[in-house]
Amino acid sequence: MEFHKESVKTPKMKTTIMQTENAKPMISSKGTQCNLTRLDGQVLHQEISYLQNEIISISNQEISDQTIPKLRERTRGNPYTNKIRECVLYCISKNVPMQNISDVIGSIVKIVNGHEIDNLPSVASIHNMSREAKAICNRQVEEAIGNSENITLMKDATSKQGRHFYGTKISGSEGEFTLGIKEISSGSAEQYVKATLDIVHEITEENAFLTKLTNCMTDRSATELKSNKILNQLKNSKEENNEMTINEFQCSVHPLLQFADEVEKVAKDIEKTNSVRFNTLFRNKGESYTHNLIRCISKLFYNEKVGDPAYCRTFLKSNNIDNIPIQDFVGNRFNTLFYNACGTFCLKDLLSVYIKSSKNKPNFLQTSILQLFENDIVTSICQSIGIIYIKITAPYFSLASQNKPALQMKPVYNTLVEELEKIVKNQLYFWTMIIKYLQLITLKYLISAKAY
Repeated sequence: MEFHKESVKTPKMKTTIMQTENAKPMISSKGTQCNLTRLDGQVLHQEISYLQNEIISISNQEISDQTIPKLRERTRGNPYTNKIRECVLYCISKNVPMQNISDVIGSIVKIVNGHEIDNLPSVASIHNMSREAKAICNRQVEEAIGNSENITLMKDATSKQGRHFYGTKISGSEGEFTLGIKEISSGSAEQYVKATLDIVHEITEENAFLTKLTNCMTDRSATELKSNKILNQLKNSKEENNEMTINEFQCSVHPLLQFADEVEKVAKDIEKTNSVRFNTLFRNKGESYTHNLIRCISKLFYNEKVGDPAYCRTFLKSNNIDNIPIQDFVGNRFNTLFYNACGTFCLKDLLSVYIKSSKNKPNFLQTSILQLFENDIVTSICQSIGIIYIKITAPYFSLASQNKPALQMKPVYNTLVEELEKIVKNQLYFWTMIIKYLQLITLKYLISAKAY
């Protein structure tokens, strides 16, 4: 047992001696390594800081070179660069006032890139750029006219705040081009022709334009038709031994506007004949009472200030009417009067119940609607306009809205005129169509009811 204990202690002593002998060189080597590592770390830290500063300076230099645009070319006269000109012309195309264009460009660059740009174009320079762009456009249009064998002239006039403007556009083998817009003193055919030729004179010679003019596209107003005849006479006077007639194409949707004007005149005559009169009414001056009722219903659904859009729609939905048969007069021009007349008459009873039951004190608009609903003459005229919508304007507007060529729409328009002439000559013809229409609707309903 004792021998066994001694044999165990001997290796332990050896191992401890070996550990103490090897510890000294290991400690000395670690100290040397720490000193070297400390020195290397300081050097590396300095190098990293230097490189970081270099990267920052280089990146700032690159950013400054990229974000600050070059304003002028290094050529004779130091003109503004194409980029600056492009910015200016784009602002002009978006109706930015010329005196504000430089401020807009400078503010955008400062907000996006943080750099202030000096020496932007002055108002006079911007006007010069606009004139240069117009000269280039005129040159382009002149080349398009010279390269086209047949030219179609599209023209129209409009009035804004008591001022009358006339605009022209051409279409040829190289595409469509706007000739220009000109303010005129009156809306006569002679003024229309003079404005057209004045715009043409700024682009090319009158003879070069008239010899290529073969078609005119206008609305159906008598003034435009007369101006087409004057242009045709000028064309024939410029060309010897040429009796060629300019082809005339009319807008297929404009008859609805003329139809609405005639309906308004008839409504005024009927109301005057039957002594329809109201003392206090929410009304646009000059409109018939029927037209006023239709417009008031549109305001009831679409005008937040005087109308009641949300509650009206909720009330109709509670009566199983999800699609409101009323359009907003703002933003809708064609067929709106007829469509809203039909919807107004169909909703007459429900809207009367809504205004009387849901309002303790109806406002001026709602009170006017109730007064007009109680007049049989006004509601009868409204019903008649609705019938015209169902039988005439709705089918015609559906065809005219399909972007069909003018040649395909002409037979449709001629058919409309023929049917209207039949109605004028024989009023029973119209009511016969209405009865047949109602019979057809009733028959379809009965068939669907039996199938169900």
